[in-house]
Amino acid sequence: MIAALQSRVETVAASAGVLLSSVQPTAERSQGRLRLIGLRAIASGSIEDVQRFFHAIEHGRPALIIESLDMAPTARGPDVNGVLDLRISIMGAVMST
Repeated sequence: MIAALQSRVETVAASAGVLLSSVQPTAERSQGRLRLIGLRAIASGSIEDVQRFFHAIEHGRPALIIESLDMAPTARGPDVNGVLDLRISIMGAVMST
């Protein structure tokens, strides 16, 4: 399941123009009959690209949840105006059998 989540996030990021520099799985959790799987990612992109990425994550099927987000302007040099650095946790839910 985590591989499918990671693949989906990577595909959505690439389609939106967001660059993923790190993706790591997080520990699974249970909530009632739901099994929550997740990952943490470090990414960057323009404001418009990040907006497309968030929209695709939250409105795709199945819907994913942005559990936590740290976002700041990048500090990598003078030619990166409008570029954001992201640290994001994304969760997906699977029904337990």
